[in-house]
Amino acid sequence: MSILKINHLSKSYKTGGETIAVLQDISMSVNQGEMIAIMGPSGSGKTTLLQILSGIDIPDSGCVFVKDKNISMMGSEETARFCRKNIGMIFQDFQLIESLNVQENILLPLVIDEVDYEMQEQQLQRILNALEIEHLKNKKLNLIIFCNNDFSIGAGGLEGTAKGI
Repeated sequence: MSILKINHLSKSYKTGGETIAVLQDISMSVNQGEMIAIMGPSGSGKTTLLQILSGIDIPDSGCVFVKDKNISMMGSEETARFCRKNIGMIFQDFQLIESLNVQENILLPLVIDEVDYEMQEQQLQRILNALEIEHLKNKKLNLIIFCNNDFSIGAGGLEGTAKGI
């Protein structure tokens, strides 16, 4: 079963008097359980493609179907609501709010979706436990650096992953 389908997707940007075609006639599908990698050199359109697939940007032409829903034809509010509930994205810059602590950043999408308090708490605990960051939940992002044995990762990466889940 296809959970993501792209039909003849194109996107270009205008800079100065020049039009730069970033994506040209892209078609593909991803089936449930399938894992894919989007690879290419800098400037090849990887981020643009992901932004379109997540509803952040819109294509010049073509369609994006997520779970058989054409998100390309939805209005901005409908797209945002649908994508929040159906697509988990982990952004390169994590899209975190520095004035919030780890727990608040994780809960933010659930609060926006008006998920009841008990479900928020269950989801929070599941995510904190899965990422083994329970001890960081009340810390501000700019105060955390997570180290485990020889592997070191900025906590923003863990927190961004948690938010994406």
